[in-house]
Amino acid sequence: MKILTQIFIFVTIFFMLHNFLIKTQLKALNNITFKKTNRKICIVLVDGLRLDSIKYMPFLLNMIDYKNGILYNSKAFPPTLSRPGYERIFTGSPTNINGITRNFHPVPSLIPDIFLLAKRSGYKTALSGYYWFIELFPYSFNYRYTYFNNDSRVFSNAINIIDKYNPDILLVHPMEVDKAGHRHGALSPEYEKSCENVDNNIEFLWKHIKDKNYTLIVTSDHGHKDEGGHGDGNVRCIEIPLIIIDNDIEKLNLVPKDWVSQLDVAPTICDLLNIPKNSFMTGTSLIQGNDNLSVNLVMDNRIIKLNKRFPLIFVSFTAFISITITKLFYYLRNLL
Repeated sequence: MKILTQIFIFVTIFFMLHNFLIKTQLKALNNITFKKTNRKICIVLVDGLRLDSIKYMPFLLNMIDYKNGILYNSKAFPPTLSRPGYERIFTGSPTNINGITRNFHPVPSLIPDIFLLAKRSGYKTALSGYYWFIELFPYSFNYRYTYFNNDSRVFSNAINIIDKYNPDILLVHPMEVDKAGHRHGALSPEYEKSCENVDNNIEFLWKHIKDKNYTLIVTSDHGHKDEGGHGDGNVRCIEIPLIIIDNDIEKLNLVPKDWVSQLDVAPTICDLLNIPKNSFMTGTSLIQGNDNLSVNLVMDNRIIKLNKRFPLIFVSFTAFISITITKLFYYLRNLL
């Protein structure tokens, strides 16, 4: 019973402190004025998709060839793992700042992500993806569908969310490419087939949203080695695609570049939605002349400076408080 009490106190205090830290950072947005846009964003994060596998995705290639989309050669960073990748992409912060270094690190992010920033700015946010996103960003989504293993309905559920809630920013996260890479390797027919299947689903999704003022962004958290697997600095794990698709791609005023970073995704989305950035974003917006650095300066002095040890310190501090409170509770109960 004592252990259960301690666990309950730990979880309660942990989320209270985490909520306090996030709200403290978001308070800096109170004095920032911005104009909400009519643009909507749909992000498809294809888990485990390496750059050279775009050749298996004819719809995306056609959109690029017919000037409805632009392909950037993008780079991930070690560790080339999923949870650190999610954190880097959607908070815009490098691993040495955010402290998320492992997949099995079920601690909420301590940095406001783009979905939370959008939600705080009055946009409706939604997720159709893996449950790790709720562990990382527990307060960020107005609407959500999550799965634990089977992602077969991830696109259909995304469309249901669009039809029912009309979100302003939606994340769709299929896992089948990553699973094929682990099981069969990135040069296998199974990996190729999974890329083709996701491409078909992206085409179906785009046809559903293209007249709803959406910009579609397709990228990945990491690639795969030829033999399968990821996590280190192997070039096939590092090199990933970043594709931006829009009915009028020229109006987005995108920067022409050969290589970009996955850290550039978050500030680019912030500029597309005209929302403030957090000050931990180290990437560069791909929208020409619209990299709003002034927001970073406003927020700099009002937030807790994080480093790679902070998540461990945060958990340890919470554990210490919960153990102390538990001991005090049982001590007082014995006195009475």
